[in-house]
Parts: sequence; C-alpha cells; structure tokens
Amino acid sequence: MSATFSIAAFGVSYFTRPIGAYLFGHLGDKKGRKYTLILTLVTVGVAMLGISVLPPASSIGLLAPILLFVFRAVQGIGFGGEFGGAASWVLESNSHSKWRGTFTSLTNAALGLGGGTAAALLFYLSSVVPRSSFLDFWWRVPFIIGVIFLFSAALIRYFALESNLFMKLEKEGKVLKSPANFAIRKEIGLMLLVALAWLYAWWINPTLIQIFAPFYLSKFGISSTYVTYTIMVTNFVIVATMTLGGLLSDLIGRKKTVIISAILSAAFIYPYTLLLASHNLFNILIAQVVIYSLATLGSGSLTVYYTELFKTQYRYSASGLSYQFVALYAGILITFGVPYILSSANPLLYVILIGIILSVATIVIISRMKETKDLNISE
Repeated sequence: MSATFSIAAFGVSYFTRPIGAYLFGHLGDKKGRKYTLILTLVTVGVAMLGISVLPPASSIGLLAPILLFVFRAVQGIGFGGEFGGAASWVLESNSHSKWRGTFTSLTNAALGLGGGTAAALLFYLSSVVPRSSFLDFWWRVPFIIGVIFLFSAALIRYFALESNLFMKLEKEGKVLKSPANFAIRKEIGLMLLVALAWLYAWWINPTLIQIFAPFYLSKFGISSTYVTYTIMVTNFVIVATMTLGGLLSDLIGRKKTVIISAILSAAFIYPYTLLLASHNLFNILIAQVVIYSLATLGSGSLTVYYTELFKTQYRYSASGLSYQFVALYAGILITFGVPYILSSANPLLYVILIGIILSVATIVIISRMKETKDLNISE
C-alpha cells in the first residue's frame, strides 16, 4: 500500500503538467519567454516550500497526504511551463547558429545536474543520518535547498535578455491573441504524435530508473540508498550524453539521432533486466547508467526537434504541450502501470515488452516526419 501511495504521489504532478504547459505557454507566446519563465520557477518554488514545511500525518492526520498531493500538483503546473519556454528561449537566441541543436539540448542536459545533485544530497543524508531522523526531518533539507536555488535562478532570469525572435514578432504586431488555443486547434494531432515518439525515453527515466528499480530491487535486499547512488551517477553521466545527442543532431540530423537512440535502447532493454536480476551492485549501476545514456542521446535531439517543429507565434505553447503530453503518458504508466507490473509474477517481462514496443513506435513515427536541422525558424 505504501509503495502504491508513493508512486501515486510521484505521478500526480505528471497529470497537471499539461495544464502548466497550456497556461504558461499562452503567457509565454503572448507576453514573452523571459518573464513567464520567472513565473514558472516561482510556482515550483512555492510548491516545494509547501512540501518542505508540511506537518506530518501524526500532527494533522489525513490533511497531510491531501496537502502533499496538492503541492505536487502545483509543482507539476510549474514544471509544465518550463520546457516550452526554456527550449524556445535558447533555440530562438541561437536561431542562426549551425549548433543550435547543441545549445538547445543543454536546457534538458541541465536536468542531469539538478537530478544528480539532488540524488547526491539524498545519498549523503541517508548514509549519515539514522533512518528515523531522516524520515522525521532530514528529508526536508533537499526541498529547502531546492527552493533557494529556484528563487536564485528566477533572479538570474530577471536580468537575462528576451528572445530576439519574440521581440521581432512583437515589433511586427504578429503576436496571437490566444496562442495556446491556436496551437491546439492547428497542431493537436502533431503534438500528441510527437509526444508518443518521446515516450520510450520516459519509460526508461523516470519510470524504470527512479520508480521501478528501487521497488523491484528492494524485494531482494538492495538498499534504497544504493539505488539513490546509481541515480546520482546516472544523472551526472547523462549531462554529457544528452549534450552529445544535441551535437549529433547538428551533425547528422535530428531524425537519425533519435532513431539510433531508439534502436540502441530497444537492443539494451533485455540486457538491462538481466543486470538488474543479477542483484549484483556493480551490474545494477552499469544497467542504470547505460540504459539512460542510450535514451538521452535521443532526448538531446528531441529537445531541439520538438521546438523547431512549431512557428515562433505559438512555439512556447506547442512545444511545451507536446513535451507535457509525454509527461501525461508517463504519468499514466507510473501511476497505474508500475504498481501492476511490480505485483505481477514476471515484472521484468513487462519491462522488456513495453520498452521494445515504445522504441519501435518512436522509430515508425520519427521516420515519417520531416527533418528540421536546416529549417529556417525565423519565419
């Protein structure tokens, strides 16, 4: 029951992310990328602050889990507005560069630094603090530190420059009245389709690496502290592989990079399960690092691909909604699929089948879409 609740609490933010993509996408395409991205950070920061000071269930009873779900939902709304704005901002600021794929991939690669740092802090605290003390208070520390970083980042964004393509759009009087609604009417089919094309990577992380692996391995006596260590190492490694994916997208094209990533991810999914099933600590680390590295090659390319597919007038809205539709798909898998898989007689079989099916879906979808590497995105 506790595992199901933990997974549900993790997954709830994925259901609210499309709401954030819609709301902040509308603001970002109407008022500008810069100030909207400050609002997204403030939203996430308020939610994290709420979680960090949340009283325990022993003090406020049922209200504690209710508030946790509310804060996680608000956090998801803030996260939902991040991708479309950050990717659009970086892409448009490098619109004439032949390395715009590399630069844009850094917006997602930076997640590895954040995730790795958070995992490192959790690993350290869980190693040196008694479990009772950790569950009582010390789990709050990463959230408090995160709030400080978020508001510091908001200040940095305040002094940054607005996207030159958006300023041009504004100057020419071409800003749409309802950009998010326009994007949905014009591009909803494409958004839902490209979202499905990225789901193979989301199946790997967060679904397998952060959710499935800890619960699965705990059944065999592998401590959550060690799994946190593997997540830390993996996140730091993918900063390089995600950036490499962006670089490859500039050299050989967006589509080829994604297809290569999907093929390699499908090929490694079976060895991944064998390494997990060995219950050997080193094998588990290798499994986590390699599977996510292969997937993030494609993610580095998809970061720029998602953003280039849409016009400047509604780029923030459309790319953000596309990305958060992936989060919605992943949220369904996490909330409903993972508990069922974990309780099944052969969970690793489901891991293999779903991984292969989603990778094949990516290959089919991407192969039928246009290449955007040399596209003029200033129009």
